[in-house]
Amino acid sequence: MLCVTWTALAMLCSPQTVGAVARPKELRPLPGAKRVKYGNEYEGTISYELTEPYPAAHAIDLLRPRFKRDGWRELAEDFLNPGIPNSFSRGWVLYEDARFKGGVTKDVHQWDGQWSDVTGRILWYTLKYVGPVGDQPGNRLEVLGVILSADAAHRDEPFQRPKRSKS
Repeated sequence: MLCVTWTALAMLCSPQTVGAVARPKELRPLPGAKRVKYGNEYEGTISYELTEPYPAAHAIDLLRPRFKRDGWRELAEDFLNPGIPNSFSRGWVLYEDARFKGGVTKDVHQWDGQWSDVTGRILWYTLKYVGPVGDQPGNRLEVLGVILSADAAHRDEPFQRPKRSKS
């Protein structure tokens, strides 16, 4: 009887409960994340928002050592565009995006970090602030994380960046 009770208790307390979705640990949201959405594209995606002032130093300082500790190696160059450095060395980029509702153009401040593991998978995080043209970035940080299998990352077909889930 005691054995059956312990077994039942272990099953109830286990993170592998029936119906639970196993998510890659690389796609865990950072503390304070809001509007967290998971996707099944590639080997998994996550999108969420953080309240953090530009240039998101705290978020970046949490992501980089987490992935290094788990065996991911930072890529010096964008895996899709060899010769273009990742944000690890380049820093943030600013561009105007006119694809918003009503044709409104907004400034996008974007940081892209890409890592690879020993199997050739790619882990890609994009951080961005979106706001009116000419304004300083606010403190609403959008985060998108994607894990690509080695096959998806290295096939000849062009990679399609997953779209941010609609809130």
